[in-house]
Amino acid sequence: MRRIKMLGFAGMMIAAVMAVIGMGTASAAGGVLCSTATTPCGSKWPTGTTVDMSLQNGTASRVTDTSGNTIESCSTSTIKGSLAANPDASGTATVTITELTWGAGGSCTVTKDTIVLGALKFESESSGNGIIYADAKTEWTINVFSSCGYGVEAGTKLGTLKEGTGTSAVFTVNAVIKKLNGGFLCPETEKWVAEYVLTSPPATTLYVSAS
Repeated sequence: MRRIKMLGFAGMMIAAVMAVIGMGTASAAGGVLCSTATTPCGSKWPTGTTVDMSLQNGTASRVTDTSGNTIESCSTSTIKGSLAANPDASGTATVTITELTWGAGGSCTVTKDTIVLGALKFESESSGNGIIYADAKTEWTINVFSSCGYGVEAGTKLGTLKEGTGTSAVFTVNAVIKKLNGGFLCPETEKWVAEYVLTSPPATTLYVSAS
């Protein structure tokens, strides 16, 4: 009889754990790009939309060491891509990067070139704001002490997105980047900090809805 009771108790515990797991899965944040401030989304951005973000006026994209000292900076930079997916429910919106430019007109303190474009993934945080992750590897070269390859792997948190309309939608980058190739003069990790604003589509609300 005692064994039967124990088995029954074990079964109840397993059921409770499975229920908690199920609740956690169901409540996972989606990330739908929406032009209305509503959840569920009332007007999804159509796939194929060109998403263009440029540095906030008067700011720079900077790479710093672990102590916060600037290693290099660019006063112009653009992240441009195509909205590849914008699903409902627990799915997440993804953007395939088509351009990642640094220092147009020689506005970088060092030579910097993108060699792998990558992709972005959006997840809802709260009140239309979101978190942006790398959805595929992005890599670039920085020529400081020598030619060093840096970037992020898929799944790396890049920063946060503040909802807004047009240039009031702000992507704040605060990401640890790692050395992908280069010699001993290239530090293993550095930090990328920047503020980008939405320039296209213009006058369009960017609200990250959970569904």
